[in-house]
Amino acid sequence: MITQPCPKCADPAAYSKKRERYFCAECELEFDAHVQAVEPQTIFLSYAHRSEREEDFDLSEELVKLIQQELQRDGHTVWIDKDGIRAGSQWRERITSAILEHAHFLSFLSTRSVRDPGVCLNEISIALGHGKNIQTVLVQDESRVAPPLTISHI
Repeated sequence: MITQPCPKCADPAAYSKKRERYFCAECELEFDAHVQAVEPQTIFLSYAHRSEREEDFDLSEELVKLIQQELQRDGHTVWIDKDGIRAGSQWRERITSAILEHAHFLSFLSTRSVRDPGVCLNEISIALGHGKNIQTVLVQDESRVAPPLTISHI
């Protein structure tokens, strides 16, 4: 049996040869294989900025820009500090507001992003404190990056 996740409830939907469509028994949705509507999400991206020092090389910023473009192309609202903070603004307050305004928090873990003290660790704490849906992306080898203890279970 061929199955595909239902775009509405995410349960496995079975392909019906008779209908030539997928059918979800849970929510009774019928859909074509190539049409999978995904509800747009709001996503905050937390990452380390590029450093001028060679020993602090971090590819997070380039990776984040690519992921931001792809997520936006799929209809999601994505916030990164480079776009969301204007010169002269209170950047700490703006970051906190952005975390609270977005349902998802995606943290790009690298040696620079998990350094203590660090802005990224503060962002993680804010997201945890407000029950945000947190996902992590390991940008460097795990022998070099230890996830903060507060999110090591994620």
